Formats: sequence, structure tokens, C-alpha cells
Amino acid sequence: MRTLRRIALCAAVLCAAGCRKNSDMPHVPSIPSVVLAGERFSQDETGGLTESGAFAQGASVLAYLSADADAPYSAAEVLRGADIGGGETADLVHVFSPDGGTDCWAREGLVVLNASPVVLLEERPVVGALSDDPAQFSDADAAVPAHTIVAAHHNGMMLDYLQISWLDGGELRTGFIENPHPSFSTSGSDAQAVRLYQETCALAEGEKAAKKSLLDRALALDGLSPSVRRLVQDARTALDPPPPRPMTAQVRLRAPDLRTVRTGSRYGVNMGELLSGGTEDPWAKGN
Repeated sequence: MRTLRRIALCAAVLCAAGCRKNSDMPHVPSIPSVVLAGERFSQDETGGLTESGAFAQGASVLAYLSADADAPYSAAEVLRGADIGGGETADLVHVFSPDGGTDCWAREGLVVLNASPVVLLEERPVVGALSDDPAQFSDADAAVPAHTIVAAHHNGMMLDYLQISWLDGGELRTGFIENPHPSFSTSGSDAQAVRLYQETCALAEGEKAAKKSLLDRALALDGLSPSVRRLVQDARTALDPPPPRPMTAQVRLRAPDLRTVRTGSRYGVNMGELLSGGTEDPWAKGN
């Protein structure tokens, strides 16, 4: 039954792709995509490219469909070997950024097509390929850290598994994790809070005021997941730890040692003197 449900889901995805293929929508920004990081390039009227900032990590964009009749319809418009200055060339994808409402270009190796940004709320083991071995994830030698923004592939959403792409040391990696619901969040507030937290971590140790400002902005966002709010709140508390609790005066009372009998007291009995016969009436001693 589980296999049949998977097949049905994959068939629905393929059907949707086929419907898009028969539509007449050339060269429009219609492929939902994720830019995991990198510079943003703008193109002027002469075709020259200039760097115009950077994408927020895990930015949600729409990629333009290719106008090349020989390319598959689902392929994005790519500028090969583009001169980006400083003697460097790169392959760039033409995207539309909804947040700024502008066209721009992103490095192809950092763009994931047909995907949406997702925040993993806990660490997840990842495998490069699926197998029938039920222990494949427990034996995985790689894991995506908690509170990482990843790109969830639309055509890789299965009932038991989810295909994701993420940055590992600046390199794009792709693999499968167990479908982690409810251990992931598609909330825009969670993604923004994680970005602000990462900006805080990138600041120098002495920039305490700037760190506080970023974390306060994150905490002011509505609808944060408890896991993300706890991450940000712990970082904010660490910058302004609460004052130590005042120590109350403690009086230590020492109980008398009843095993010791003091000699020389009017109530004490010198057993040595009594046994030697030196005192006939020990109770009268000292009177």
C-alpha cells in the first residue's frame, strides 16, 4: 500500500509537469526555486553584469524558463561563461526576486530549481541515494545540522523521504532524509530568524550592540517555532546574562558533641580521680 501511494504521488507530480509542458508560457519567471547563498548580479542595457548585493540564505525566487527552443521546457535560462568582473566568469541563472520585485542573476551552482526553502528544526541524517536497507539512515555518515535552511525538492517529496539540497562548507550537496514532519518548518518567520541568528554568529566578538539588535529583531517576529525561538533566546540571554543571585547570610549552628564530657565542671565527674579514691563526693567538687 505504501508503495502504491508513493507511485500515485509521483504520478501526480509528473502529470503536473506534463500540464505545464503543454502550456504556452515561454521565458517567464515561473519555476519556484531557492538560492542557497551567493552574490546577486544585475544586467544593464548593454548586457554587462555588475554585482548588486547578496542573496539572503535560502532566498525563495522564481527562475525564468529557457527561451532556447532546443532546451527542455522545464530548464531555466542560463547565461554560460558570463563575465562577472575581475577576470572571473560564471554560469548564471536568470531569476526574479519577489522580495525586491527585480530581475537578477545568481550562480547556477547555488540555485536549486523546483524547490522551496525549509528550516530543519533538528539534526537529520542524510544519504546520497535511497536503498531498501531499513538501517540506511542510522548508518549515514553525514548529517544536516539543526536550524539549517535547506531547499526541499518538489519532485523529491515522497511519503517516507524528502530530497533536499544544502550548503556544506560552501559546496552544494544533495541527498535524502527521512520525511521529518513535524521536524521541519516552512515558516518565513523561522527562516528570517535563522538568517538573523547566522548574521549574529558572523559578527566579531566585540560587536555586542549589533548582535543584540539582530537577535531582538528575530525575537520580534511572529509565529516562531519553539525550537527557533529557544535558539535565538539562548543567544540573546548569553549576551546579557542575568545578575548573580545575592548570597544570603548563612549561620551554621554546631550541635554539641554529647560524647565528650567536660571535666572541671560542677556537673562533670573526673572518673580517674573517682577511681583513685581522691574524691569522696564528686558532686561537691568546685563548691
